Amino acid sequence: MDGIVSLKTSEGDYREPMFEETELSTIPFVASLEAAELLAARECWRIPSRRSDDHLEAWSLPWFLQIERRRYARHGYWLPKMLELTKHRNDHILCFADGLGTDAVRYAENGAEVTLCSDSQRQLHILQRHFNLRAVRGKLIESKNYQIPLATHSIDMVYLGETALVAGLPVMIQEIYRVLKPGGKLLGIFPALYNAGYWKDHLIPWEYWFRPRNQIAIPLYSARQLRLLFHPFVEQRIFKRHLRRSDLPHLWRIFPLQILERLMGRFMIIKALKPISAVNSLQAQLIQK
Repeated sequence: MDGIVSLKTSEGDYREPMFEETELSTIPFVASLEAAELLAARECWRIPSRRSDDHLEAWSLPWFLQIERRRYARHGYWLPKMLELTKHRNDHILCFADGLGTDAVRYAENGAEVTLCSDSQRQLHILQRHFNLRAVRGKLIESKNYQIPLATHSIDMVYLGETALVAGLPVMIQEIYRVLKPGGKLLGIFPALYNAGYWKDHLIPWEYWFRPRNQIAIPLYSARQLRLLFHPFVEQRIFKRHLRRSDLPHLWRIFPLQILERLMGRFMIIKALKPISAVNSLQAQLIQK
C-alpha cells in the first residue's frame, strides 16, 4: 500500500496525491488472541473479561456479530441514531480505523461507499477480515505522518470513531477539512473531560485518593476544546452520551440515566459541516494555476 508523506506545498495550496487504493481481499490476515480480547472490550467500551461466550472463535463471523450486538445494546443504545448509520446511502464516507470497524461495516451495509484509513497495516488487516466476513465492500488506504492520501474535496462525510488518542489530531483535522467536499459532514467521538468520574473525584475526593492511578494518560475534551479544535467547521453541534449506572455514586443512581448522561456522559460527539464557501477558495486556486 502506498501512502503519501506530504500533500501540502504552500499555504492553502495542495497537490493531488498519487496513491493506491487497496481492495480488502489483497492483504493476508494475521492477528493474535490477546489482541482480539482487547479490541473486543474496547469496541464494547467495557473492561476485558472472560464471559460465557468464550466458545466463540476469535476473528470469526459469530464473534464479530456478538461484539456488534453488545456495542449497540444497553448503554450503547444511542449509537445507531447519533452516528446516522442508515442516512448516508450512496455517500462516500471516510472512516478512521481505530478498532474493529463495527460502525464502518454498518455504514457499508446501509449503502455507503466506505474508505477505511489507518497508519497501521495491522489495523487494516483486522478491518479487512471484518469486512470480508460480513460480505460488504470497502477500500483501504494507509496514511503516513497523519496525511490522508485522498483527493481534495472528494469525501461526503468523515467519521472519527474513538480516534482522540492520536497525537497528530491537529494535522488530521487540517487533512479532514481538505478532503471533505464543501458542505460535507464531520462526525467524531471523543472522551469527555467532565464525565461522571470527574464529578465523583471532586465531590467524593476520598474515593480518588485511594483509587489506583491509570498509568496511561488519555486525552479528555470539553465542548469548548472541541469547538476550538474544529474551528474551521460551521454549524457545530456537540452532544454528550454513554453512562453506566455503576459509574455513579449510589445516591445519584435514582435519577434516569438518559438525563444524567447528557450532563456527565463518558463521550463527546461532535457534528459539524465544512462551509460551502470553501469551494470559492478552490476555484481561486485553480484560476491562479
